[in-house]
Amino acid sequence: MRVAVLAIGSRGDVEPFLALSTGLRRRGHTVVVATHAEFAAMVTGAGVDFAELGGNPREALSSPQGRRMLNTRNPLLLPSRMGALVGPALDAALPAARTACAGADVVLFATLAQFGLTVADQLGIPAVAAHLQPSTPTAAMPAAGLPSVRPPPAALNKATWRLSEALTWRAFRPTLNRQRSRAGLAGLPRRPWSRWPRDHRPPVLYGFSPSVVPVPPDWPDDVHVTGYWFRDPDPAWTLPPALAVAVGRRDGARRIAEELAAEDGVAQAVALLEERVGA
Repeated sequence: MRVAVLAIGSRGDVEPFLALSTGLRRRGHTVVVATHAEFAAMVTGAGVDFAELGGNPREALSSPQGRRMLNTRNPLLLPSRMGALVGPALDAALPAARTACAGADVVLFATLAQFGLTVADQLGIPAVAAHLQPSTPTAAMPAAGLPSVRPPPAALNKATWRLSEALTWRAFRPTLNRQRSRAGLAGLPRRPWSRWPRDHRPPVLYGFSPSVVPVPPDWPDDVHVTGYWFRDPDPAWTLPPALAVAVGRRDGARRIAEELAAEDGVAQAVALLEERVGA
């Protein structure tokens, strides 16, 4: 199986995808990670093929204009401002992403690399969305990042997710549809991905632990929480003594550490990708 990974963001956004890529390589699959130039040495040092993506939405969001946009008090203004800020970076990344994915059997794309579906559709191959934090609507908990110190009533939990994903979709959809139009593809629906018919939306892999975020019972069966995607530990590294003592004194912390160590999120994600492609 040939896998193209599109990862955009900070090192914390990219490194879990590198861990997943090394797991795929151990299973005999061919992998290319398309990301920013600053991570080239990290990727190639792990023995994974690297492709450089132009543009960088993270830089746009961390710029003075980006910080002003993120501090916008009126949420209804946020989509258009975010789209205007991030759209050019996504346009700059798209040509290299398309080149990197040529010849792949599946495209795995991170949260900010939402053009991954466009690339996959253009190449006629399946796509899989991969996120490091929850974004699928649920009644089990409120959306993360709400501008409030108090959680909403439980009855409104799902509504907070709907609002969050609607605002995000309004920010990204115009750029994605312009890209799709230039590629001769049909535009994407007005509704966010979670509300598309199951056979029209990409399945989702979540790279976090169900021990940390329990899987909500109302998530659909094409949403998979695999566990964290960790790289192999450095055998020369040891836990700092003070931290080792602190963890050892707390049963809860020790139990969580043992549970996370027992999970193999990379292996679960690799198995799901193999199932998706039939490899």
